[in-house]
Amino acid sequence: MAIEVAQPVFNAINTATQSQMASMNTVMSVIGIVIGGFWIVYIQMKSLYWYFDGLTVIFKDILFTILKASIILYMALSVSWYNSTVIPVVTDFPVWLGNTISGTTHNSGNLVDGLINAYYDGFIALVNSIKFSIWDAAGNTIFIAVCSVLFYVLGGLPFLGVAIGTLITLKAATAIILILGPIFIGFLLFPQTSQYFWGWVGTIGGFMLTQVLFAVVLGLEISYINNFIIKDGVINT
Repeated sequence: MAIEVAQPVFNAINTATQSQMASMNTVMSVIGIVIGGFWIVYIQMKSLYWYFDGLTVIFKDILFTILKASIILYMALSVSWYNSTVIPVVTDFPVWLGNTISGTTHNSGNLVDGLINAYYDGFIALVNSIKFSIWDAAGNTIFIAVCSVLFYVLGGLPFLGVAIGTLITLKAATAIILILGPIFIGFLLFPQTSQYFWGWVGTIGGFMLTQVLFAVVLGLEISYINNFIIKDGVINT
């Protein structure tokens, strides 16, 4: 049985992001005029450089400058393209990568529910692997079995709480940064401001990697229990 706790929250954040991107379309229509004005000034300044250079270099530089500007302006000003291409990659890729690396079998739409399901499945497998009779078992056997479950709960729940809180915070922060994405893409048009675009890309990449790392850490914990504590479906008590 798949557990869904955070999916409604994540769906609400995704819906809010889509709604804000509709408003961002209006913002970019104004910013596009500003960017276009700065680009004209930028081309005029480059014309002074072209004036003192050879014709071959001039034509090549003009061609690549116009091609670069066309691609960047399309990605920055076409909010519908950004909405259907960039946002799904940023939101869905960490989920797929985290579930794939950690070996999660549940098709959860977010890493929070995936972590909860993986932890729950590991707990059920641990409990089912404890084989003894409460009437016939020795005292040390019962003690080891109880300690195994206790350590799993006490060691896993704090990490799970931190992971869930961090992942939800990262989801909200990623949504905010994604909403401002078209502006940062526009910064790539000029060499002097391209550093802000790469800073935005680095921030998004860091958020995505952090989400994946939580899934990998929990996957390592579950894998260790399944390979070294549980032997052939039975815990050595």
